[in-house]
Amino acid sequence: PSDIPSDIPTTISLHSTPQGYRVLSASSITITYATTTNTCSSLASRLLSSLPTRPDGSTPATIVPVPTLDWWDQILNGSSTPSTSKYDCPILVIILPTWSHGSHSYESTSLCSGVDEISNDWRVDPNHLKHKLKFAIYGVGSSAYDSETFCKPSKIMFKQLRKLGAQNIHGLGMGDVEQGDIEREFDKWCEKLRPKLEYSLEHNHGIKWARVENGISSMLEEKKGCCGGKKEENEEEDG
Repeated sequence: PSDIPSDIPTTISLHSTPQGYRVLSASSITITYATTTNTCSSLASRLLSSLPTRPDGSTPATIVPVPTLDWWDQILNGSSTPSTSKYDCPILVIILPTWSHGSHSYESTSLCSGVDEISNDWRVDPNHLKHKLKFAIYGVGSSAYDSETFCKPSKIMFKQLRKLGAQNIHGLGMGDVEQGDIEREFDKWCEKLRPKLEYSLEHNHGIKWARVENGISSMLEEKKGCCGGKKEENEEEDG
């Protein structure tokens, strides 16, 4: 049994990961998910489609299905150089389902097990990810099951990334499939996350929202660094 009741079989994601992709690459924005009923896959696509794009419709942000990467290698060996600017620190958005008895799903194994091993390995610097990664996590679960297991994999992941020194840029989100519209819940969580991602896109890739005369938002591409050293609104300070 799953914390997300469904008759839909385990699915194979249609998203592909670019060869040689590195989550800890400077200025990158990665949206990763594990999915068993397509719920988390749909939410990941929903977030990506809400971000501003280049004039040709492309975006520097990348969707990466969890099973397509060796997360132990990505987290441990992905980058040896801390970010020197708050603008170019990579951002990772994780969307995870909850499986039987609050465990992570099979599709989440490489990420959950990898981060767990690294965060509990005495040989790894306790601040291994400090100034190397910013993150946000959204969990999907069902309140029809034990409250202690609700979104448990996401809660554990949040604590472990913090333990490794990564900076969370948004509070842990938890969506309940028993409470109606999961997409509406997710959109509400994204309201404060999206400006952080847009800020990175603007400063690192020259992509920003612009307000036109009729009041409708449009997308423009400008030269990198157009806003100088302006501080990001609502950004948490690095510890």
